[in-house]
Amino acid sequence: MPRLEYVSVDRSNNLADYRMDITDLHLESESFDCLLCVHVLEHVSDDLQALREMRRILKPGAWAIIGVPIDHSRRITLEDPLATSDADRLKLFGQADHVRVYGNDAAQRFEYAGFEVTEVDYFEQLSAVEQVKYGVIGGEEIFHCKRVQ
Repeated sequence: MPRLEYVSVDRSNNLADYRMDITDLHLESESFDCLLCVHVLEHVSDDLQALREMRRILKPGAWAIIGVPIDHSRRITLEDPLATSDADRLKLFGQADHVRVYGNDAAQRFEYAGFEVTEVDYFEQLSAVEQVKYGVIGGEEIFHCKRVQ
């Protein structure tokens, strides 16, 4: 897109522009207009710190799109720091590299980090072709998180 500057960050992928931990971003405060973080936080031990870092680098009034898998049968997010083996994590969280299963409290967790949160059902707003093109899966919430001043 013209006039769009895109910066990618990943902890371990050499294809990213920057290799950083999302809980300790070496990026200037209040320097980004928007941020996209999809299917990352369920892998991060301290998701609240990651959310604080995302908020810190966003300009006042800027926004983030955050997507996490949610188990709607859970009222609150399931975490267990003692689950360190792949087998334990697979059993508890459904995937060996996950450290939590978000429950229906996901939006409140994002709000606690200083975001104004709106759940958006992008799946219903997209055509079938766009759903495939953008990898948007039905039943997965995407959160529009505006940085509160």
